[in-house]
Amino acid sequence: MEYSENLVAILEKFGLAILLSGVIGLERQRKARGAGLRTHILVCLGSTMLMVLSEYLGHEDAAIAWVDGGRIAIGAMGVGIAQACLDAALKYLGYSVNSKNPAEIQAAANLLIEQKQKGIVKAYQVDETKDKMVAGEAALAVVWSGDAQYAINLNEDLAYVVPKEGSNVWVDSMVIPRSAPNPENAHIFINFMSRPDIAQMNAEYIEYSSPNAGAIELMGEDYTGNPTLNPSRETIGNCEFFHDNNDVKVLYDTYWGMVKNAK
Repeated sequence: MEYSENLVAILEKFGLAILLSGVIGLERQRKARGAGLRTHILVCLGSTMLMVLSEYLGHEDAAIAWVDGGRIAIGAMGVGIAQACLDAALKYLGYSVNSKNPAEIQAAANLLIEQKQKGIVKAYQVDETKDKMVAGEAALAVVWSGDAQYAINLNEDLAYVVPKEGSNVWVDSMVIPRSAPNPENAHIFINFMSRPDIAQMNAEYIEYSSPNAGAIELMGEDYTGNPTLNPSRETIGNCEFFHDNNDVKVLYDTYWGMVKNAK
């Protein structure tokens, strides 16, 4: 039954591709312009085939797909932040995301350079990535979990996966600068945001995980049963928190510059 449903869905996509590209091609042909009906249909069918292949590759080997161009139809999008992208390569190679070993960091950079030179990487971006995934412009992207949930809500063909090698764990915090002129108001605001009902509204709006036990109870199964927002302890246990790497920051920045400038 599932096979039949998938086949129908695939045929629908190819049919829509032929229809829409045919309309454009006929319009160009009517105006005696180059690249007419046949060209547009062939190009659109080719693009559709690539995206269909990406969709049905499966997500279980996400880490393999990240570096193996043979498993990616359109391309991967990396996060345009030095450690966030290098840490994916470090974990793939079996190293810590907090590595301070120059040889390990260099190996991670070399892996990303090789990936880029093979034509696997479509772009290194940040906020734009989630919308491009929604639009089907790439087969795979490194994103924050909240961005992943945003994209999944708009495109049911997308899925969020933590690679089997692990990833990083991160948190956003509210802090009060020592020089803040109104620390009392800051405390009032933090207390307000920590109210379970407000924390629930915040989590549901930004679509990121919440540590607020009261908010989690209010959100119920929709939250606790969602592995994107509430990954298992086993998944989290296979990940690492970033540590302060200021003493090797120059090293990370240097190798990241080499990755971005690689041709």
